[in-house]
Amino acid sequence: VVVTNAGIEQFIKTRYKKDDEQTHIWKYFDLIILDEAHSLVTDATFADSPFHVLSFLRYVRVQAPSCKIIFMTGTPDPIEQLFQEKLTSRPYFRRALSLKQLQFILLSI
Repeated sequence: VVVTNAGIEQFIKTRYKKDDEQTHIWKYFDLIILDEAHSLVTDATFADSPFHVLSFLRYVRVQAPSCKIIFMTGTPDPIEQLFQEKLTSRPYFRRALSLKQLQFILLSI
């Protein structure tokens, strides 16, 4: 499944119902990959969708703790603060400097 930040926002606003387990989509995934993760911070100055995505990811961490979340970005500086706020269960932040290092990081998660 591929979805944009705006798509997650629309799902939360129009289809998600707290009391309807069929709308609890996090239970269907073992892994969530968020590409362009820096948009959680940088796009927040002009769009609402980053707030909805971040809320969704925080909820996934509580409701589906076995689901892994991988944040990918070529611009890591803006999102380092999210990791300092312990968004993930592993309070660390790594930068991949090469494809070999990236493979190591992904395999160690």
